[in-house]
Formats: sequence, structure tokens, C-alpha cells
Amino acid sequence: MSRRGPGRSLAAVMGTRIRAYRDEQGWTQDRLGRAVDCGGDLPASANAANASPATR
Repeated sequence: MSRRGPGRSLAAVMGTRIRAYRDEQGWTQDRLGRAVDCGGDLPASANAANASPATR
């Protein structure tokens, strides 16, 4: 399946965008988690497309 194709899940798209933002900032998942007051687990899950921020 294409990484940008129509069959790609919203979680996968958001995970890719979150990681790109993190990389641009030079932040770790833990640093991003602290910035949004949720710890490092949620950004890690979002990057892996396992959870969306709305699930917390």
C-alpha cells in the first residue's frame, strides 16, 4: 500500500506529520510529549499509528 494513498489510515497520516514536525524541531518523542503535557507514550503511539490524540 502506498504511504500516501487513499487507503492509508488517518492515524498513519497524523503519525507521519507528527514525526516530521518533531524532526524539524529536533525533538524526541519525550520532549514533544512534555510540550503537549502528555508524556512520551502518546507521541510514540501516534508515530506508530497505534493511537490518536483523541483517545486520551
